Amino acid sequence: MIKGDILFCDKCSNPMIKITDNEKANPGQLAFVVRQNNMIVKNGILWTGKNEWFFFCKQECCKSYYKNDLGVNWDSEENKKMREVLKGVKAQIPTMAKQTAQQIDKFVKELNKHKK
Repeated sequence: MIKGDILFCDKCSNPMIKITDNEKANPGQLAFVVRQNNMIVKNGILWTGKNEWFFFCKQECCKSYYKNDLGVNWDSEENKKMREVLKGVKAQIPTMAKQTAQQIDKFVKELNKHKK
């Protein structure tokens, strides 16, 4: 939650960091700054159905918020399956990044051929 130019933890309401107008207007920039300061950012779309951001000062606040405020059961079979799928996707990121870079390189070379 943001009040003035201070970002507060969405669970315990402790002040986290002072933010700029640019960070207020740009959730992605704000998320980047929060992560750089070793705090936690979550997007609640899977649990709330809304594209809303949650900011937490520590992992305990995050877990407590999801369990007590959103009613998320981390041990449910659905959540276990979701975590397994996400682990698999995360494991593929290095390979996908390399393949994407190779395809972009090929594309640029083709564009350069037609430029001449």
